[in-house]
Amino acid sequence: MHSVDTVKTRLQGQPSGTPPKYTNMFHAYSTILREEGWSRGLYGGVAPAMTGSLPGTTVYFGTYEYTKRTLTAAGCPDTLAHLAGGSIGDFFASFIYVPSEVLKTRMQLQGRYNNPAFISGYNYKNTWHALQMIVRHDGVGALYQGYRATLLRDVPFSALQFAFYEKFKLEARRWEARDDGHMSLHVETVCGAVAGGLAGFLTTPLDVMKTLLQTQVKKPTQTSIGATTGGTVANQKYYVGIWDGLKWNLKHHGVIGGLFRGVGPRVFWTSLQSALMFVIYEQALNLQDNMRHFGQWPYGSNQEGTLHNQPHIVLPGDQIPSAVAGSAEGVIKLGPGLLVEEDNVEAIKAGVLKHASVGNRWWVESNQRRYVAAQGESVVGVVVTKNADNYKVDIGAAQQALLGVLAFEGASKRNRPDIKIGALVYCRVSLANKDMEAELECFNPTTGKSDGYGELKSGFVIKTSLGLARRLLDPKTLILRLLGQQLPFETAIGMNGKVWINSASPKHTILICNAIKNSEFLSPQECTTMVKSLIEKA
Repeated sequence: MHSVDTVKTRLQGQPSGTPPKYTNMFHAYSTILREEGWSRGLYGGVAPAMTGSLPGTTVYFGTYEYTKRTLTAAGCPDTLAHLAGGSIGDFFASFIYVPSEVLKTRMQLQGRYNNPAFISGYNYKNTWHALQMIVRHDGVGALYQGYRATLLRDVPFSALQFAFYEKFKLEARRWEARDDGHMSLHVETVCGAVAGGLAGFLTTPLDVMKTLLQTQVKKPTQTSIGATTGGTVANQKYYVGIWDGLKWNLKHHGVIGGLFRGVGPRVFWTSLQSALMFVIYEQALNLQDNMRHFGQWPYGSNQEGTLHNQPHIVLPGDQIPSAVAGSAEGVIKLGPGLLVEEDNVEAIKAGVLKHASVGNRWWVESNQRRYVAAQGESVVGVVVTKNADNYKVDIGAAQQALLGVLAFEGASKRNRPDIKIGALVYCRVSLANKDMEAELECFNPTTGKSDGYGELKSGFVIKTSLGLARRLLDPKTLILRLLGQQLPFETAIGMNGKVWINSASPKHTILICNAIKNSEFLSPQECTTMVKSLIEKA
């Protein structure tokens, strides 16, 4: 596909003249191949393109996925999250790929060394020679020539490309209605190609200016930098900026010949590139989801033993590897199932050792039913008794917990909440000790606000295993995302295995409860099929 990009660059960057050397995509392709050959003609500049491609793409997709998931989890509309993710991802990647883009574009326009067939204003022997000449004569800043034009092209292109693709993907999934919830390969390819083609077409004027600004010879334009031939670029317009170039080309060459020159190879190139990119991207995401679901995704960087490479099963009395006990990553927090005995960290229940990078927390996850209170955890409980100072709340532990009447946002001796016996409350464990009752509070101690804690009115509560409850608290949980795409509902998830659900109708509430309970041992594909079946029967 690099050869198509070379044709596009020649059509956009060829000197103004009547008649032009290249008249259309096919004429340019055949002329370049006949006069200059493959390696230095159609594939000129392939080396810098490949050099900047891998790191730039890695930064781009990593930033896009992180931004999209963060904004979606925060309640941002999907379209805005996709646009922001594509824009921010391209901005960070631009620091890597713009220098390679400058080198690539100049060598594509130049063609082979001492090229008698096309006068570009440049004459580089190879990529290394081009880099040396640019830095020596123009300075390092020249590697970012046309940076604003590149950003002005690529940021809208990336935002539109991902926004189009996500919309097409959603409609394609509804149209195909496959049992696994995914698109077939040919539909996935078409969605990617159309998204890339549309985005490429709409941003062609910006791409034209990017090419012209990156390839114009430094003023005054008498001879090329590092040139060994006597060729000059006569009567060539020198552009002082993006807006200047757009106005000049529109005035002298019109809309098609000026702003949309090279639109054919650009749309062809962006369609193919987007189709391949999104197919590989979707396959990588599906593989990652499957590995995470079955516990095969590494959740740490330390390579001691098998702790960070595969699920680490512990039994009561097992000593935890030194990666935890030695606190190689700084201060650690121990959750349920772990206990410090003298200088060792030991497991006190059977299960899978888990780690959360946020806060450097470690705990043992299992499907036990009995809850052991731990400080800082959120729980759903039922008020069973009350007196002047406290409510007693059943949280499923061995002992009932105490919830003070003043442990609410804005509560005082004159302004106490009136919670009835049998009411549901969403609380935070403020104090936990094996020798005394746990204490609860219904506010965030950091902000002093309720932040969702308090009495839960209406809705329905289900009991799940502690392992499932912890997985539901993960923002990336598939079952809640699938249900949220189909039904509006709210939920409060307690680490004590109690999940409160409220929706628009009892019918939908029951559906959501069944879906959550059934999802515990299902794969991502089976979860998707189950939700689709339940929605169709509703």
